[in-house]
Amino acid sequence: LAQIPPPAPTIAVPQTAVDFGTIDAGQTGQQTITITNTGTAPLEITGIESDVPGLTFDTTMFTLAPDSSATVTIAFPSSTAGTFSGNITISSNDPNSATQTLSVSIIVQSPSAPAISVPQTAVNFGTIDVGQTREQTITVANTGTGPLEITGIESDVSGLTFEPSMFTVEPNGSQTVTIRFPGSTAGTLSGNITISSNDPNSATQTLSVSIIVKVSSANPRADFNGDKQVNITDFLLFVEAFGSTNPKFDIDGDGAVGITDFLLFVESFGKTVDG
Repeated sequence: LAQIPPPAPTIAVPQTAVDFGTIDAGQTGQQTITITNTGTAPLEITGIESDVPGLTFDTTMFTLAPDSSATVTIAFPSSTAGTFSGNITISSNDPNSATQTLSVSIIVQSPSAPAISVPQTAVNFGTIDVGQTREQTITVANTGTGPLEITGIESDVSGLTFEPSMFTVEPNGSQTVTIRFPGSTAGTLSGNITISSNDPNSATQTLSVSIIVKVSSANPRADFNGDKQVNITDFLLFVEAFGSTNPKFDIDGDGAVGITDFLLFVESFGKTVDG
């Protein structure tokens, strides 16, 4: 008669390796393994351990009935950048395979962080006329490894506006910011532009800004009475000469005092002649 073998457990672990991939320092990586009992008697897991320091298991000792399985969660709380490798050893009462060995590998990188880069250190609007709006641009780049959040752009120079003033720049990306200034009052203006971000090493970037706003000068040919001002007196003189061929009032020099001369006069009205 054939002898019937006594009941016995049989361990089965489909994985041969556990790869955590790449994780950031300070993060906890997790992986799972499945242990199955394909035998005919209860499988006793008597221990799970690893030679990789810091690797933990949510359970290391348990019993599996025949044809049942359990999932074990493996955690690695990374604190230092580096490459880690080793083995995981599972001990059991399987008479034919008392230990199962799986390889384990982990790469821990320095935590992702944004890094702001603004090539310009100064924004110079040059000289603009009163009533004129001028634009300048700056470029904000992210040379880091995490998203750069620009939380605000502001200036102590009244009237400066920024578009956009809040945005996110992905790693290796950049954003152009348009700066506008409406020159409403003559004068010399200077100050700073401050860019705030989530860069852990440089939360604010400061750029100097300078603007000269001047009253635009008049066309000297529109100053008919020679007082360096183009005003109502000049207007009355022009009205008298309108339609004539008087060369003094022929601003465009076409031989007649007409509508084109009037439009040129209007451009200079209220302004001062340089010199």
